[in-house]
Amino acid sequence: MKTIRVKDLMVPLPKYGTVSQDATLHEAFEVMEKAYEESRHRAILVLGENDRIVGKLNRLDLLGALEPKYQDIGDMRSVSASGFSPRFIQSMLSNYRLWQSPSATSAERGPPKR
Repeated sequence: MKTIRVKDLMVPLPKYGTVSQDATLHEAFEVMEKAYEESRHRAILVLGENDRIVGKLNRLDLLGALEPKYQDIGDMRSVSASGFSPRFIQSMLSNYRLWQSPSATSAERGPPKR
């Protein structure tokens, strides 16, 4: 049996989208869209001083920042991975009145003040 090494499976860092930790939500959203279009990545890396990786953002992180009512539903990762039908998910979006404004406008405006 052939030994498989992690280095043979990993995605090299230069292939990931990156943003500065001081980037705006709108900038992160744009980088995420580009990363997904180019390589189907669903996460981007966050860089701090000296371009060191300080974190990671995934699509649900950004969506949660755009629509804080997701917190009323619970962990969307478990909802999306649970196999619920698109009809059920749509009813949740409707019942919780999610996405009442376009995402691009929301990203430019940033998360609502609490």
